[in-house]
Amino acid sequence: MVTAPHVVILLENLPVTRDRRVWREACALRDARFAVTTICPRSPGEPASFERDGVEIRTFPTASERSQVIGFVWEYAVAWAWMLRLLLKVGHERRIDGVQACNPPDIFFLHGLLARLKGAAFVFDQHDLAPELYETRFGRRGLIHRILRLCERLTYRAADRVVATNDSYKAAAIERGRLRPDRVVVVRNGPDPDTMRPGPVDEDLRSGRDHLVVWMGNMGPQDGVDDALRAVAYLVHELDRHDCSFAFIGQGEVLEDLRQMACDLDIEAFVTFTGWIPDRDAFALLSSATIGLSADPPGP
Repeated sequence: MVTAPHVVILLENLPVTRDRRVWREACALRDARFAVTTICPRSPGEPASFERDGVEIRTFPTASERSQVIGFVWEYAVAWAWMLRLLLKVGHERRIDGVQACNPPDIFFLHGLLARLKGAAFVFDQHDLAPELYETRFGRRGLIHRILRLCERLTYRAADRVVATNDSYKAAAIERGRLRPDRVVVVRNGPDPDTMRPGPVDEDLRSGRDHLVVWMGNMGPQDGVDDALRAVAYLVHELDRHDCSFAFIGQGEVLEDLRQMACDLDIEAFVTFTGWIPDRDAFALLSSATIGLSADPPGP
């Protein structure tokens, strides 16, 4: 009996169903008749193992989020150990033909090397440049930055193929990883036009104001949402503009800090933090928006 080739996807920073890019990759593999197992953090209330839409999902408990460097070291160490344990467990249960490790962080080269020793292919799915992400987040380089550069190089060398999200990341893989161009491929991500379509404007979502400004994403210290709130305060208090409402869709480790910041800036009446919400609600807000906001600050 011929069985479908089996791919295991490793994802550390989000549950797989909340990472649109990785979930679509998993579903694309499923549609191409691969068996797919994902190993990822556990959302509250989720079991250790379950199946969704034909994709097997193995989950592990996460360390508490902390904004300091030591917190990230602890989080990554716990995840590294859990993901290695689950990968070995899956490999004991059935053959693995490929392992795809999604970053950040770039610490799963050993997992990939173990897979290669057992005859599986190893693909590095590089979502971010981890050394630059660290520098942007903490405003410095130092020892941790050097360690991240080393981990990046080791992951490049361990990989049979590298998947990059854009051409500049592909250039980094070729230059910093010294990889042949044919070993690096760009796979972009974008809205699915079959599910994400403009709808009617819902005036209620504008809270009685003329304009609605919407931001959507994961809220980390490097994402610039604090700058967006300062801009809102300037618009409201300095320019005396009271005709705009602002919706911030998503969450992350700085969400509670941002809520407090909105209070301190006296803009709570103009700002809504929705958390993660169903697609239909997010699409309704986007359809009713006058402006979509990107707050990413300049960085390395």
